[in-house]
Amino acid sequence: MTDGARGAEPAPRRGRDWRAAAPGAFLLLVVAALVLLPFTTAGDVQRAHDRMQLLTEPGRGAVTSLQLALAVEGSVLGELVETRDSTLLERYRDAVEQERAAARRLAPVVARLGGAVRTRFSELERMQAAWHHSVGRGIAAADGGSGRAALHGEAFEDVLLAAARLDEAIAEETEQTQERIMDADRAYRRLSATLALLGLAGAGVVVWLARRLHLYAAAAEERGRQLRRVSEGRARLMRGISHDLKNPLHAIDGHAQLLEDGLLGPVAPAQRDSVARIRRGVRSVVALIDDLLELSRAEAGQLSVVRREVDLAALVGEVAAEHAAAARTAGHRLTAGLAGDPVVVTDAERVRQVLGNLLSNAIKYTPPGGEIAVRAERRPRPGAPRARAWVAVDVSDTGPGVPEPLREAVFEEFSRLPMHEQKPGVGLGLAISRRIARLLDGDLTVGGAASRVASGACFTLWLPPHAPSRAARPPAAPLPPPH
Repeated sequence: MTDGARGAEPAPRRGRDWRAAAPGAFLLLVVAALVLLPFTTAGDVQRAHDRMQLLTEPGRGAVTSLQLALAVEGSVLGELVETRDSTLLERYRDAVEQERAAARRLAPVVARLGGAVRTRFSELERMQAAWHHSVGRGIAAADGGSGRAALHGEAFEDVLLAAARLDEAIAEETEQTQERIMDADRAYRRLSATLALLGLAGAGVVVWLARRLHLYAAAAEERGRQLRRVSEGRARLMRGISHDLKNPLHAIDGHAQLLEDGLLGPVAPAQRDSVARIRRGVRSVVALIDDLLELSRAEAGQLSVVRREVDLAALVGEVAAEHAAAARTAGHRLTAGLAGDPVVVTDAERVRQVLGNLLSNAIKYTPPGGEIAVRAERRPRPGAPRARAWVAVDVSDTGPGVPEPLREAVFEEFSRLPMHEQKPGVGLGLAISRRIARLLDGDLTVGGAASRVASGACFTLWLPPHAPSRAARPPAAPLPPPH
C-alpha cells in the first residue's frame, strides 16, 4: 500500500572489526603479562629460596648434629669397653638424647622434601633402631674384646653409612633447588626481554594506529564538509526548482482553468477532458516538486517542529474525514478509532502530514472494495524500554501488503514495489514520512496487517510517550466511521 521499493539491496558485508581491535588487545595482553610476570616469577623464586633455607639450615644442620652425636656415642662406648668406667654411661645417654633431638628436628624437614630424602631418612631410622638395640645387648654382655666387637660391629657402620647417605640426598636436593632457582631466573630474564620487545612493537603499532586514525579523522572531517556542501547545494537547487518551476506551472494551471471554465470561449467536451488532464498533470508535477523540496529540507535538518499538547482523537478524526471522500470514490470502507488517553505532546501538523500520506497510499494501492482502518492506542514499542507505553497510530489495509524482505527498503527514496509500477508516484512519500517521524523522536514501521483486517499491510507511526501537563482525560470512545 505504498510507494515501495524495487528490491532490497543486499546488505554490505561487515568489515572484520577485530583487525582494528587486535593491536590494542595485543598491547593490553603484553602490559598485563609485564605486570603479572614479576608476581608469578617472584612467587616461584621465593618458594625455591624457602626450600633452600629449609635444606641448608634446618636439614643439613640436623644431619650434622645427628652425625656428631653418633660419633660421640661411638667414642664413649669404645672408652667404656676399655676402661669399664660406669660414669661414661651418662655421657653416652647424653649423646643418645642429642641424636634423638636431631632426629626430631629432622623429621618435619624430611616430610617437606622429596622422596629420595624421605627414603634415606627411613633407612637411617631403621639403622638407628638396630644400632641402639645392638648397643643395649653389648653393654649388658660387655667383657673386653668381645664387648668392643659387639659395640663397634656392623650396626654402627650401617648407621654411620645411613647418616652419610641422608646427607648426600639432602645435598643433591639442595643442588637441584639451586638449579631450579637459576633456571627460573634465566627464564624470567628471557621472558622479560621478549615481553619488552613485544611491548615496544605494540607501542609502535599503537603509534601507527594513532597516525592512521588521525588521517582517517581528517579525511572524515573533509568528507563531512563536502557532504554539507553537497547538501547545501542540493537544498539551494530544490529552492531554485521550487521558485523557477512552480511559478510557470501555476501559470499553466491558471490558464488551463480559464479554458476549463469557458472564460476564453466555448470548449468542446473532448477539449474539456484534455484540459482536465493537463491540470491533473500540473498538480502532480507540483506535488512532486513539493515532495523533493520537503525531502531536501529533511536531509538538511531544516524541518521545523512545534511541540504542544495534541488531542489525538480529534486529529485522527479530522485526517480520516479528509480522506473519506477519496476512500468512497475508490470503493473502500474507511474506519477510525482510538483507545485510551488521547492527549499527546507532539507537532500536530507533522502528524497530520504523515497520516495523510499513509492514508493516501492505502487508498491508492488497495483494490476496490477494500477496508482501511486507522487506530491509535498506547502500547509497548518493540525494542524500546517498557517503562511507559508509546502512542501507536496504525493504518491498516487489505491491499497486497509489503513482503517482509522489503519492509525496510520501502522507506528509501525513489523506490517502489514491483506490483505498484503502474501506479502514479515516484517513491518519496514514505521516505519523508519516516524522517518526520524520527524528527518527532518516534519512528515509522511496517508489518503485517492487524487481526481486524484479513490481509494487507499495517504502517505504524510511533510517538514518544510524553505525559500531558493537564489532568488526564477519561478514556476516549472509539471514533465513528468517517462515512
